[in-house]
Amino acid sequence: MRFERLDLLRYGGFQDVTLSFPKGKRDLHVIYGPNEAGKSTTLCAIRDFLFGFPHHIAGDWMTAAPLLRVGACLEQDGTVFEGMRRRGRNQTLFAADDKTPLDDLPLRTWLGGLDAKGFEAAWALDHARLRDGGEEMRRLKDDAGLQILAAGLGLEGVGKLAATLQDDVNSEWKSGRARSALQQAKLKLKELQQTLRQDTTTARQLSTANRALSVSESERLACEKEAQALGVRRRTNSRLRMTSVPIQKLMETEAEIAAFPHWDLTVQDCARIEKILENLHREEEALSAARQKLEAVSGQVRDCGEPHPVLAEQDAIRALLGRGVLVERLEAAAGDRQARLTRDGIWLEQFWARHGCEPDVLPDLSELDDLDRRLQERALLHTQEQDLRDRLRETEQALNALHPQSVSEADENGNGERLRLFRLELDEARSLGPLDERIDGLSEAIARQEDVTASAYGALLPWRATGADRKAELTALALPDMAALEEEARLRAGLEEQRRVAREDEQAAETDRAHLEQQRRRLEEGGQAVSREQLSAARQERDRLWQEMERHFQSGACPSPAMREAFGVLVQNADGLADRRHDHAEQSALLAALSRQVEDLTLKAGEARRMAAHAEAELDRRDAAWAALLGTLGAPVLPPAPLQVWITRRQTALAAEEQLQGMRAQLQAAMQTRADMSRRLQAFVPACPSERLAVQIRQAASVLERDEALAKQNEARNADQRRLQEAVAKGKAAQAGLERKLAQWAEDWALACQACRYPGRPDRADLRDVHDARVIQTRMESEQKEQAAETRDIAAFRTELGTFLQRHEQGSAAELEAFLTQALAREQKRQNVVQAHAALEAEVAQKDLKIASLVAELAPVRSTLGLGPDDDLRHALSRACERAALCDRRDELRDQILQAGNGRPIDVLLEEARETDPAQLEEEFEAIEAETVALNARRSEVDERLFTARKVLDDLENARGVHETAEEIQETEADIAERASRYVSLRLQQLMLSRLVEQGRQQAHGPLLSRAGALFSRLTLGRYVGLATEEDGSDGLVLAGCRPGNTALVPVHAMSEGTRDQLYLALRLASVEQALERGIRLPFLADDLFVTFDEERTEAGLKILAEISEKTQVLFFTHHGYILNQSKEIGCLTEL
Repeated sequence: MRFERLDLLRYGGFQDVTLSFPKGKRDLHVIYGPNEAGKSTTLCAIRDFLFGFPHHIAGDWMTAAPLLRVGACLEQDGTVFEGMRRRGRNQTLFAADDKTPLDDLPLRTWLGGLDAKGFEAAWALDHARLRDGGEEMRRLKDDAGLQILAAGLGLEGVGKLAATLQDDVNSEWKSGRARSALQQAKLKLKELQQTLRQDTTTARQLSTANRALSVSESERLACEKEAQALGVRRRTNSRLRMTSVPIQKLMETEAEIAAFPHWDLTVQDCARIEKILENLHREEEALSAARQKLEAVSGQVRDCGEPHPVLAEQDAIRALLGRGVLVERLEAAAGDRQARLTRDGIWLEQFWARHGCEPDVLPDLSELDDLDRRLQERALLHTQEQDLRDRLRETEQALNALHPQSVSEADENGNGERLRLFRLELDEARSLGPLDERIDGLSEAIARQEDVTASAYGALLPWRATGADRKAELTALALPDMAALEEEARLRAGLEEQRRVAREDEQAAETDRAHLEQQRRRLEEGGQAVSREQLSAARQERDRLWQEMERHFQSGACPSPAMREAFGVLVQNADGLADRRHDHAEQSALLAALSRQVEDLTLKAGEARRMAAHAEAELDRRDAAWAALLGTLGAPVLPPAPLQVWITRRQTALAAEEQLQGMRAQLQAAMQTRADMSRRLQAFVPACPSERLAVQIRQAASVLERDEALAKQNEARNADQRRLQEAVAKGKAAQAGLERKLAQWAEDWALACQACRYPGRPDRADLRDVHDARVIQTRMESEQKEQAAETRDIAAFRTELGTFLQRHEQGSAAELEAFLTQALAREQKRQNVVQAHAALEAEVAQKDLKIASLVAELAPVRSTLGLGPDDDLRHALSRACERAALCDRRDELRDQILQAGNGRPIDVLLEEARETDPAQLEEEFEAIEAETVALNARRSEVDERLFTARKVLDDLENARGVHETAEEIQETEADIAERASRYVSLRLQQLMLSRLVEQGRQQAHGPLLSRAGALFSRLTLGRYVGLATEEDGSDGLVLAGCRPGNTALVPVHAMSEGTRDQLYLALRLASVEQALERGIRLPFLADDLFVTFDEERTEAGLKILAEISEKTQVLFFTHHGYILNQSKEIGCLTEL
């Protein structure tokens, strides 16, 4: 599949842009554009057309999302797919008209079922993913399989996935790891089983716990009562200490207030009055300054005087001065007009002299236009006459040329019948369809079927046909009954399953026995556990030596010191073993249990061996009986299951033989039909050297096309002859009509010239000359009239200007204009002064009103303070402010006292403060604090005893029973089962990933590594000659590069960053080439892959991409100019 065209109709910053990708020997297309030109947008557009728009897109910043349109024309093996993609939920693919919906099944088929992520992973690569791929290969430095898997398939994060799976598996269970989930669950289950017998409670324990709890609660109640009494004393002391100081300050403040007059003003009132005084002072100062300015401006008004009389006539003067400019222009243009009138008069005199007549009235322009139209009609008649003569001459010549090649009607009818029959035979031959291809296909199918049939008969070994008719022999072959065959297979499967189960049981028993033997040896080597056999052996040895010592005593002899010392050692050893067995009873019991289990497993393994031997003997007996039965029937000697397969293959062979015979019959019928059709076509065409019907049909079609063309030529020649004869007659009639029209035109021309007094000849030049004379004559009359009118205007202007100059005593129009300008300037200055005087008067009046308003606001204040109009208000206001501040302080102290008094009236609190001594309050406070500390210590001890008693009682009352412990054991067992299932699932995932990695390791020694090594060598310009793998000492492979000269290998993590990028690119390109060899051909999208390459390695990379483009299309996006220059000779260039 390849892109023929990409239409960016409305996408991102593109509007109605089409990118064409013409196909050539090398299908490499370099798309160049600077930054922000739209390369990334184009890549997104390709993805969105192939797979549909995602939910969140970045291409709708210029066009609304519902209006986005991306179209393309795709081609694969001659089939063209053209469509347009919209954004939507269901139907998003439409035809090029953007209306007809299309099914995207062909597109999905061409993509091989890939989705967007799969396509980008396998067939697209950009600079960021190239760098990430190189870094991924560095991180996976110890595993070549993971490196090749990540690079070849375009996968990222494979190493992280493998490590995560390993961590998850180890977190569930790992041998020797005590913190794994399964191990902890098993320990919890063991602890629950041990505590199942320990949760019991006695009545005596409950009685003791209840008595201790009752005593502790009584002590706690007594402590609470003492704490409440101390709390009452503390609150009273605190209230008295908190109110004593504010009450003292309150009394001092009230004494200060009594020293002031009783002015009922608040602090806010004082602030408002002070603000009014400040505003009044500020307004008085502003009024004084305004009055001074008013006096100065009044003097300026008197100095300016009255307006000048010339201002009353300023509009008339300005209009006159404007007319003066026009008069000057008219006087300047009068000389030019006189020169034009003189030239026009001379030209008219020459005109009359040319035409040889006296000056007279010329025709109007409309009459001249009518004469011009008549001349055009005459020219048209002459042209038609000449064209008609030329066509008549050509028609007569063509008619004379057709006379010798005429064909008779009889010959024409005979040829038509023959051609009709020929056409019918050819249509019947074509109706047979691709008969040659069907014959060739049948021949190839017969050859393939013969191979299939031979293979089917070959699969029937050890049976072989002895004669020529192998089908008859195979059909006549006797076989066992299918029911007996299935029964025999079932019995054999049961015996084999019995043998397999017995062997597995034997192996499991041996394995378990070995594990138990190992555990027993560990217990015995640890020295803590003592078995019953060890203890019995030690006691027997002690008893034996005692019996010998008794014999010595009975004989009257005293045992030797060595014997007595040995007896003491044996007694001590036996007692020590007994003590150890008693102290480590659990381990000893486990050791005994292990011994019994070992014996049981030994018996179980022997029983399993006997069962396996029995099943083996039964299988041998049935094999002998089955072979004898098949030998009697003549069938191949095979076990039941293989014989069932052989019978199926026998049916397959018979079916293949039957299909082969049917194909041969079809081939013979098709060849007979082709031979009959060939004989019928030979009646119309000469013998064809080829027996293929398609060749004969093409030859017959060529002959028929030639004969039909000749017949059509003859028919057309006769029709042309008749048409030309009719055309000659019509042409001669039209020629006579044109001659009559020319004669009539001459008569009409003479009458029109006489009517309009036209002095010229019937010629276009004379007509233009008369037209120019008429125009000049009209222009002269108009200019003479204008000249007279302008002379009158100039005279009137001079008269009016003289009047104004005399009235205002000025010498010229310029002096009059300057005088008017000066008068206007003086008037403007006077008007400005008058306006300023009016504004100042308004300002003075406004300030007088505002001062009066402020004085009126202060009148009630003076009355309240008892002041007259001339008294100092500011001094009285300052004292009123001081009294108001003391009143606010008094109110704050009263609120503070009431808040500290816990709701008591102020009079009660004042009386308590007078009767209280502050020093005594402090002493009482210290005593209360000391009692509180002692009480808290005693209460802490009581609380501790109470907590201990309650905990003991709760433990006894809430001790779990057998049922609760059993339920928890069941929950733990279910948790173990669930975690085991999760462990199995994670382990399977890990094994599947390991299988993929192993496949990658196996491919590392195959074509992929070889091809990647060759590409890597070219990309590095021979600095590396290939790739290889080596053992790392831990059952793994390490991918490394080969240097020239058989030097040491260079592992991936030791390569430079740019070289790792080139290695990753080589593996990706090798994977693409393998996909191409498998028949998968999709466009390869590359975006700035050579950012870290130098120019030489960039050129090598471009050549490799050019080679790949000979097999599939390669679209390479870049913004580097040097890459554009290097790719001009090896690919097609497209600039964004």
